[in-house]
Amino acid sequence: MYGAEETLQLATTLGQLLLEQQQTLATAESCTGGYLAHCITQVPGASAYYQGGSIAYQDTVKVNLLDVPIKVLQQHGAVSEAIAVAMARGVQERLGATLGMATTGFVGPTGGTPQAPVGTVWLAVATPDSVHTQQLHLTGARVDNIRQVTQQALALLVHVLRVS
Repeated sequence: MYGAEETLQLATTLGQLLLEQQQTLATAESCTGGYLAHCITQVPGASAYYQGGSIAYQDTVKVNLLDVPIKVLQQHGAVSEAIAVAMARGVQERLGATLGMATTGFVGPTGGTPQAPVGTVWLAVATPDSVHTQQLHLTGARVDNIRQVTQQALALLVHVLRVS
């Protein structure tokens, strides 16, 4: 796990890549509760590439604000690859960004289902042409898990930009 300095370094690298590639980013956060947006906006000049975001903690917000299909929620549950993908596409389209990033999961210590126990997290990055996902299985305390999810989300974004 990275510390605060490494998180800022990832966010800075992300910003440089977005600027170089003339891309923009929007975020849809559930389990990270805005921490991802906070880290992205710690970089001076982030307004040049960061469109904004949504903290879609409740399922109704996912449906009403991000256009997540209610049938997908009912079929897969809020903590699933399908929902992460729908959230990423939804925020990408709603905010007019070239990239959409979503986080959804159970960071603990409560929550969880038999299909998605506590510590299960899904990340998704929607690009104009594809979607990249990653599943995490965390075992730390809630605050540590939120930080780790944020760091992994930044790392996934950097990876996607570097390989595209």
